[in-house]
Amino acid sequence: MFGCVRWCPAELPEGETEATLEDSKRDLRNIYSEEGMGGAERAELLMKLREALGQRGQTILHFCQKLDNTKIREFLASYDPEGSEKAACILQLLMVYFKVPTEKLMLEVDTSAANVVNTAALPSTPCLIIQGDTMKPSGWMLSTEGQVRP
Repeated sequence: MFGCVRWCPAELPEGETEATLEDSKRDLRNIYSEEGMGGAERAELLMKLREALGQRGQTILHFCQKLDNTKIREFLASYDPEGSEKAACILQLLMVYFKVPTEKLMLEVDTSAANVVNTAALPSTPCLIIQGDTMKPSGWMLSTEGQVRP
């Protein structure tokens, strides 16, 4: 139905329960029914990115706070742990650390997915489309090969 004929893992992944796996299974079914097989893969990629950045983000923050780097300090000064989305901030912090220009990986827009194609020049390389403020995004999308993938 959605790429998996059998759903009976022998062991649960760390931090997962039967209920969380059922939620993931239901989410993937919904995505598959709306977007096909590619949609489930894109959604899973974005979910895993957010999860990984959320889990490992504190370690990255602590490491960067100890660095003697002006650009990193300026970025950290704009980070509000209460009001900012941690995953978006950590991703941007890593970009500052590795000296990757924001426009190489991210595109900030304030429109719906339908309007992104008409209002923004989409790169031919993959990029994350951040809806709203980069520190407090209202949504994330993925652009690959000049196509928007919600």
